[in-house]
Amino acid sequence: MISRQMNGTLITGGTFTTVNMVGGTSYDHSPTSATEKALKLLRSRIAAGAFHDSAERCDAPKCHPHTREAILNEILDWEENDCGVGAHPFLWLYGPAGSGKTSIAQTIAEILHKQGGLAASFFFGRTSVGRNDDSRLIATLAYQLTLSIPELSNDILLALSWDPAIFDKSLETQLEKLVLDGLDECNGSKAQGHVLSVLHGAVCNSHLPLSFLFASRPEHEIRNFFNQPEVNLTARRLVLDDKYRPDADIAIFLHARFEDIKSNHPSASHITSLWPSHSDIERLIRKASGQFIYVSTVMKFVESPNHWPSDRLDVIFGLTSPGTNTPFADLDALYTHILSSVGDIDRVRQIFAFLLLRESDFDADMNAIEDFLRLRRGQLDMLLKDLHSVIYVPLPSRRWESLRLFHASLGDFLLDRTRSGRFFLDPEEAHSRMARYSIRYLKYSSLLPPSEINTTVLKICHQGLMRHCSKSRPSRGLLKDLSEFDFEGYLNMPFGPYRSTLSRTDPCYALPLFSSWIHTQALQIDKYNLVQKYTSHFDRFVKSRLSQYPADPVSRHLFISSTLDPFSKHCPIVIRLLTFQGPHDTFAQYLSYDVAGCAFTYANDPKTRDYYKMVSEFLTNEGRAGIYFVDKSGYKSLAKFLVDILTSPIFVGDCPEGLTRDELRQMEECALDLLYSLLSRVPEQTDLSEYLHNNPIPSKLKYSTGMRLQSTIFAIQVYIEVMTHSGFGPFS
Repeated sequence: MISRQMNGTLITGGTFTTVNMVGGTSYDHSPTSATEKALKLLRSRIAAGAFHDSAERCDAPKCHPHTREAILNEILDWEENDCGVGAHPFLWLYGPAGSGKTSIAQTIAEILHKQGGLAASFFFGRTSVGRNDDSRLIATLAYQLTLSIPELSNDILLALSWDPAIFDKSLETQLEKLVLDGLDECNGSKAQGHVLSVLHGAVCNSHLPLSFLFASRPEHEIRNFFNQPEVNLTARRLVLDDKYRPDADIAIFLHARFEDIKSNHPSASHITSLWPSHSDIERLIRKASGQFIYVSTVMKFVESPNHWPSDRLDVIFGLTSPGTNTPFADLDALYTHILSSVGDIDRVRQIFAFLLLRESDFDADMNAIEDFLRLRRGQLDMLLKDLHSVIYVPLPSRRWESLRLFHASLGDFLLDRTRSGRFFLDPEEAHSRMARYSIRYLKYSSLLPPSEINTTVLKICHQGLMRHCSKSRPSRGLLKDLSEFDFEGYLNMPFGPYRSTLSRTDPCYALPLFSSWIHTQALQIDKYNLVQKYTSHFDRFVKSRLSQYPADPVSRHLFISSTLDPFSKHCPIVIRLLTFQGPHDTFAQYLSYDVAGCAFTYANDPKTRDYYKMVSEFLTNEGRAGIYFVDKSGYKSLAKFLVDILTSPIFVGDCPEGLTRDELRQMEECALDLLYSLLSRVPEQTDLSEYLHNNPIPSKLKYSTGMRLQSTIFAIQVYIEVMTHSGFGPFS
């Protein structure tokens, strides 16, 4: 039996049933409906591969037995004695690429899990779908909390049943320990800073006993966050340097792996007990420069069952000349040697481009990668047969799995021309190729029967096309492909760009970037007439979306409202404002129109604002919008409607049935802001100024007071006065 106040809702007892009235329609929030829906929603938002024990990370690196003991003991000491309230709830473990941060974080997570002290974990991964940004972080942690702390389950699911966007504000109950690894693998420095700020605020502002272990490289945004004075007071730092004797740990690791080779390799019976020599081990330790990634990569290379281990070790020792002291020189030399064994480096470079630069959040198995790159079945296995030391290549019996790089440092190497030389992966050229592959598959799939279409590839192409274009160098081949591409048909594909929940890579996010790229390249692509073509296709697409709404005043006022600056702030309540005086089901009907139409209710997402600005530019251009053109008479009509709303009895008397006080407050504020913005758009016509004069907004409304109300009333007075002096007012 629990009783706690949560967002104004009192929850008591082991079961609950509530009924929410919206527009006269009842919605049952019983455990068999709302709770199950909330759990289903929560599961749909998680990144299951981010768990410390996920199947995706079944071969995740962890500390070799009897290594890293000093750093592990220090972290466990912090967890036991120094992470409570008033102490240091944050611990930042940092070091360069390959220093073993992920192995340490994985080991700590497993130890705490066995002790019953791990509430949740999130292992970021730069090239892993769902783990390379912060969009699924809170949901993933919340889901694990429902399992590790069952007492929280009802609270979290109830909160979700009322507000599906509550992930960033629902952690109000005691947590235990959270382990986050690879924060630098989270794409975008702003995203890294946002994650840190949200979690730091949760600890400091709520005074809850939360504790967090972060493991990352010391990148600029993360370093700046931990350098803040207020953060310094609550955080400890552990740097992976010589203090923790990495050379000794590397020696233990190497001895164990070489013993394994001498016991289990196909050539084990022919390997002398004196191999490798003590000097060989010491040489590898020196070359590692404290980086476990080097010796890990070396051992994967040496222990190949298809080669003599001693020969492979000789190759390692012959890679660089003596005296090289650049930190990653040996690692770069090793990667260079491994890639030198590849027969078709151009094809392999395209595989790397897919793994490193793909602009899609859909998982791609081996078949999908081959279909996207126009390879024959099994060709990936052939192309990558000599690269198993740097890429995980699934067995032929497990082709539902995907390729992945063992270490992010290989991507760093390939994308740095000074390090990779002839193996350099030019991002702009690679994005151009990826865009062309996307166009080709989209065109090719339109000729296939549905049963032969790889829907995963289709979605990858659909999501990534415009982003690849906007990041590419416009080659002649890409421009020709674009000139022949059905852009309108692409936008109207059934899984985009509008869905009930918009994702990071939906085309409506990428359209502004693509449009800007098209216009930026205008001089170069003029002969292909792409600017005019794609503007025309976009316009037809928007018209097809607008046609999903009925031709009535509500739709017209919605379109007009969307061109005003305050619309993005109030968009979730605008449809409610425009429909509340109609039949009780009008609101729900227009929400369904909006999902099939332009999805204006999502215009408050910062990532979509540039897209809705494009829609607004279309609506206010008579030559482009045609019958949907928003003219000055439309602004006048909306202004009168808003005046009628603000002078309506609903803002004076009791709350009408089907509306909450909070909804009425939002509607009132929305109407005031829209009306304020409208006054600068209305032409000099007598009837509006007279209408405003004859229907004054009360100086005191039921829900809105202060500057918003007074500013709008003052703006109306100024408008009437200006119109009067211009000969159009009620007193002229």
